[in-house]
Amino acid sequence: MTKALDPADILSPETTSPAAPDNSGNDAATDEISVRADMAKLAVDFREFLNAELRYYRSRLQYSASVARWASLYLFIALAAVAGAFIALILGMLLALAQWLGAIWATLIVCGGFLMLGLAFAFLAKSTVKKMQFPELDSQDD
Repeated sequence: MTKALDPADILSPETTSPAAPDNSGNDAATDEISVRADMAKLAVDFREFLNAELRYYRSRLQYSASVARWASLYLFIALAAVAGAFIALILGMLLALAQWLGAIWATLIVCGGFLMLGLAFAFLAKSTVKKMQFPELDSQDD
């Protein structure tokens, strides 16, 4: 009956390697031990690889969630600013109709200021969302 190898036995100096066969005359048993040792090493390496991949994707998910939170905040501010611009436009038009002169310039200044604020936050949200892209994955899709 053959004994199962565990990773601690693989790294010990007593393990026979295929590069330096012993002269006991039992090559088949040595080859079986060597193959089992290689498979045990492969299993340990595969487990470490999977754990590293899981940590990598977990950190990417956390990063993307953080970027998405900031982008949504910027988008909310941009939408609020655009809504304010429309309110200012309506109120300015009412004032312009009531006085016929002077209120139009005030309306344009207020409306233009809110629109510029809205556009600034919209572009900020857009540039923040672009940070969520991962070029190494985009190049693999080709």
